[in-house]
Amino acid sequence: MNKRILALCLLVSMIAGSNAFASRARQSVMGTGDAGLILQDGSFFYDHAYNIFYNPAYVNDFKNWAIIEKSNGNTRGAQGGFVTSLTNFNLGVFMNRASSQTGGTNAVNSLNAYNFDSSQTRPIDVIIGGDMGVKWGLGATYNNSSANGGFNDLVLRAGIVYMDLEPFVNYKIKGAQKVTGAADRTTKDFTIGTKYRMGEFTPYAAFRQLKANTLTNNEKDTIIGGGIGRNTKLAEGARLVYALSYFHSKFSGNFASTRNVIPVDVAIEGDAATWLTLRAGIRYKLMNKTSGTGTQTDDTTGRVGATVHANKVDVDWAFGSSNSAAGSAGTENIDSPAIGFDSGTFSEIALSYKW
Repeated sequence: MNKRILALCLLVSMIAGSNAFASRARQSVMGTGDAGLILQDGSFFYDHAYNIFYNPAYVNDFKNWAIIEKSNGNTRGAQGGFVTSLTNFNLGVFMNRASSQTGGTNAVNSLNAYNFDSSQTRPIDVIIGGDMGVKWGLGATYNNSSANGGFNDLVLRAGIVYMDLEPFVNYKIKGAQKVTGAADRTTKDFTIGTKYRMGEFTPYAAFRQLKANTLTNNEKDTIIGGGIGRNTKLAEGARLVYALSYFHSKFSGNFASTRNVIPVDVAIEGDAATWLTLRAGIRYKLMNKTSGTGTQTDDTTGRVGATVHANKVDVDWAFGSSNSAAGSAGTENIDSPAIGFDSGTFSEIALSYKW
């Protein structure tokens, strides 16, 4: 095993590389800046190609790349896609994105249980954008399943980048899950927000409202908040990113609940060599209070990952252990208290190519 690792290191050390555009593995380590309440992919406080999944205008900044990913998740462990130039436009297609369907965000409400049987749906994303003095983008995510009565879900997205202002809007125009009688559900999901660039600093704000209705119950989860992030260079090849934010969530339905959370995200990346980038991140909640039904436990995470560069190819991974049961997104392995070189070492891994 050690010989194989050494051989790999010697091989890639002969080839110079560059920083990765994005991957689920990198995002899992670096954080998102929203306490998991607003975004389905991407980050508010640093540049990441998966930001195209909330503001499709970023497709104009992250183009001509392809990626295949795998995680230790029990369901939907594989995903992948590409972005390519198409005459004066940029087109992206992404398949089987694990986080394309998320339910409620209050962490104590029944919306969390809604929205999908993730093992039996086939999500696909299509993004198109252009630059006409103002960068613009449009995106759509479609999910469907014939299992358990049937499921259909369609989300449309739009965004622009104008100078330092980067507003976006996401709206689920169709959300239907047919089960039996009163259990049949229809859902809505609306998100609007913006970022503003101020040198090293990026303030941001967002609003999200989710609704799930059945014949016997109507549920609503409303989240509003914002924060400020900073990207700074520590030294040649070393970068520090961090964000402080506040989010308020109010749930109504079969019971009422509110949540107030102040998340702190801190991550560092360093180029150990031309062929190797190391990173680590911590996500901590300065405040995390919930009223009504439910409790909030300490879910502070410390994660470690790396990227190996080989010419135009990048291999990202997040370090973990198989001593903890894998979850639907594979992140439980990353947060296992036991770490080591085992079948879970590459809890999340991705290979990307840029041209």
